[in-house]
Amino acid sequence: LRANFGDADSQLILGVFGGERKAIEHKVTEAFGQLGLAHLLSVSGYHVGLVASIFLLFLRCQNRWHKSISVVGVILSLGFVVACGNPVSGLRSWLMLLLFWCSAIRGRRLKPFECWGIAAVVVALWDVHVPNSLGAQPSFWATGSLLALPNLSSWWRVPLRAQCATAFWTVKTFNVVPWAFYPANLLAGPTMLVLGLLVGTSLLLPISCGVETWAVAFADGLAGGTVWIAEKWPLSASGQQLSGRVGFLILLPFSLHWAVHLVPEKGRRRLLWAILCLSSTLLIGLETAIQVRRDEPVHHALKGRERCWVVTDGHGACGWCNGPSQVPL
Repeated sequence: LRANFGDADSQLILGVFGGERKAIEHKVTEAFGQLGLAHLLSVSGYHVGLVASIFLLFLRCQNRWHKSISVVGVILSLGFVVACGNPVSGLRSWLMLLLFWCSAIRGRRLKPFECWGIAAVVVALWDVHVPNSLGAQPSFWATGSLLALPNLSSWWRVPLRAQCATAFWTVKTFNVVPWAFYPANLLAGPTMLVLGLLVGTSLLLPISCGVETWAVAFADGLAGGTVWIAEKWPLSASGQQLSGRVGFLILLPFSLHWAVHLVPEKGRRRLLWAILCLSSTLLIGLETAIQVRRDEPVHHALKGRERCWVVTDGHGACGWCNGPSQVPL
């Protein structure tokens, strides 16, 4: 990737397909976030599947030896994840892909949630801090919500399900409510597929063929168009009012709506949904009463850092240490 695109004006390709998110300009990252497309800038199941998809088609073959060629996709996707620095979302995707491939080769059918659970355990054993990582939490949550979809014909519900499921993390963290996330994600699917094909073709063919020029031009147009749309129209709203504990409790029932549908009986689903909404409402009232009576901000000591504190009013936070500079949060 660096050999073909390292000197290019657009760094979107290195950021999306090489895991070098820092190479992407801040205004491009911000524009993607405002449109609800921030997940495209991190190595996820979408990227792992894009790398392995061509070879996974061999799993449809009846001949055992032809089917075994699909292992190339598993190996290539592992190399892609390792090259990107082993991000949690990438490891999760590759582990689920590996489990699926092993079961398909052996003629067995592994339930999707089994792959999901095994990947969660392995990733947590690999790094005990993963459950507290913001990069891991939405990744597993969004994947679980998509696995709960009734059938593949519901592909048009994928962006809506994933965005709603992770709302109580993303809105609270980034303070942005992207109103245009649904049409933006529907258009992003074929757009990223074209970009992936251009980048993949340019890596397979000699540089003299000039395919990398098309890929760079396409990536430049995508980045510039996203920034232009984000600046031209107010397609997002501030999530500041939803960034505190009360906002978290407001978004929690909607984010858990997909989990309610895992309950087999419809009557129990309604009961569980009612209990969840009632509990959140009661907690919202309690938290609001506590905040109204609070006369001054709350100070917390930061674990893991010597003589560090953080002050919060329930919406924003500022931290500092007994040192020469403040702690960025």
